[in-house]
Amino acid sequence: MGDINKVYLTWEDVNLLLDNLYQQVKGNVNLVTGIPRGGTLLAILFLIDLILNIQDGQVITILKC
Repeated sequence: MGDINKVYLTWEDVNLLLDNLYQQVKGNVNLVTGIPRGGTLLAILFLIDLILNIQDGQVITILKC
């Protein structure tokens, strides 16, 4: 096997990346889902940003995998 390059992120890094993602897609999201084995937590953190900033009448579907 080849070399595996690992990237280590702090929680601050994760939050900054999620904030950046939210700024790119805000107002255009109607579905949030997370990939099991690591992605579910990120989906929940992203969803919290959406809920805190939800617009009147906006519907968000949450799928549990």
